[in-house]
Amino acid sequence: MRIEKLLNRAEGKSLEFKQDLSLPKNILKTVTAIANTAGDSIERH
Repeated sequence: MRIEKLLNRAEGKSLEFKQDLSLPKNILKTVTAIANTAGDSIERH
């Protein structure tokens, strides 16, 4: 999916925007939660 489409979507159980990536533990918790929810994909743009 293109970044423009993602930015126009609302956050939900399969999309979460992060502003601060300085704490790896918090990022890992989010990645794990999204991956365990419904097999959603995780993309970095």
